[in-house]
Amino acid sequence: MSIDEAILICDALDIPFTALFDFAGEVPHGPLKGMTSADIYRACDAAGTWHTIGNEPYARAELDEGLYSSRWQRASTPGRRYLTAMAEIGGDTPSSTSEIARRLGKTPGEVSMARDSLIKLGLIYSPEHGKVAFTAPDMGEFILRAAPSDGQAYDGRRSNVD
Repeated sequence: MSIDEAILICDALDIPFTALFDFAGEVPHGPLKGMTSADIYRACDAAGTWHTIGNEPYARAELDEGLYSSRWQRASTPGRRYLTAMAEIGGDTPSSTSEIARRLGKTPGEVSMARDSLIKLGLIYSPEHGKVAFTAPDMGEFILRAAPSDGQAYDGRRSNVD
């Protein structure tokens, strides 16, 4: 997880960012690298901040509404379909762009505009040639668990972009 991702999650949970650094010594590969939202829940517990923000279900709901939903809502309808295919294929691990296209019943060229748009929005990135991954940790898990509507616009109206 990058520092920017950690800051977003801490902001969504209304916890001090320093709580992560106190906990990071227990995470493999050093401070923040490899940290997931589950690690952040444990960091909150270790820092004694749960009394101010509640418990893990509350924290998960806060992340869903504050981090993941806002990212989902920024994507167009085709982008959301692309994100869903990514989650179904690889969860939170990098996914093959050709496999995503195949799952969507299209060629890689036909889905390239959706992929490029998601990269420009900062929702996904390309860790290596032919692969894409979510920029927010556990975004794939959110998509699979919450099954958000692919036609919901940011302002709550139906999206008319296909």
